[in-house]
Amino acid sequence: MCLPLIIILSFSLFGCQKSEFYNQDFSVNFGNTTDNILQGGLMASTDEYLYIPFENGIVEIEKKTGKPIILQDITSEFGYVNVVNGYIFYNAFNNNENKRGLVVQSLDGKFLKQISKMSYFPFVVFGEWIYATNLRGGDLYKINIKNSEQIMLAEEPVEEFALHENGIFYSDGNNLYSINLDGENKQKLLSGIKLKSITYSNKDNTLLFINSDEENGIYSYNINTNKLTDVREGDYTFVQVFENDGIVTLNSSGLLQSFSLADGHIDFQIPEVTNFQIFNDTLYYFDQFKTVYSITPQNNKPNKVYSLREMN
Repeated sequence: MCLPLIIILSFSLFGCQKSEFYNQDFSVNFGNTTDNILQGGLMASTDEYLYIPFENGIVEIEKKTGKPIILQDITSEFGYVNVVNGYIFYNAFNNNENKRGLVVQSLDGKFLKQISKMSYFPFVVFGEWIYATNLRGGDLYKINIKNSEQIMLAEEPVEEFALHENGIFYSDGNNLYSINLDGENKQKLLSGIKLKSITYSNKDNTLLFINSDEENGIYSYNINTNKLTDVREGDYTFVQVFENDGIVTLNSSGLLQSFSLADGHIDFQIPEVTNFQIFNDTLYYFDQFKTVYSITPQNNKPNKVYSLREMN
């Protein structure tokens, strides 16, 4: 007598979760940033929590207390996590062909939808679309999170792309282009230049990047004036905009550094850093022991958030 009731309740719960997802308004939300994704998307962030993939799953860390919770039934491939509206988007590693590839799952584990059987590296969720390449050097696509519609935006080797609210900047390895979010209005901005770690400053409509042709120094390109400027010499691996006129860099020796674009003033330097991610006005970085620290512009001293090594 109880069995039919259990089946009905289970079906009702699934249907409710499915309905909630399709009724969600994702229209103006970012699941992560392109800057973070270029470094592997090693974490995602909401107002209260950090989400970090590691060897045994994904850990949810409360920002105020550092309290960790391992999320159940999430078997993600390395990195590139996006979290928005209570849902996590990730590349799933699963023996079930209907549950692997690019998926979206509710954080409570009650809803899972396969968006694509293929995994995408990297990818960024913006609104109701995922912007992604099928490995670096592949084509650039946008994929609808609700109906899986796939649209090719750039049919060429896209090495890196930077997404902003009104468009996309991308490099094919030798040239820098801009396109609209729908792939229209393609323009070549720079030619014959190898660049990486593209980041966009909306404040002055400027792109910052590492110029591989110039010993991995940092350059800027003003889109309004078409001016290309040598910002800083050095063997850098990543660069991101931080605060109003500042940038954060990581060089090949693992030195994390923040300095002002206006006058070159250095705010902080931290050695032995393996990676960093920025969310709003907070910078998070990993040291070689998998410990996560945070830094804010108001306090340039590192604050320990959590150690992933303790999870193993």
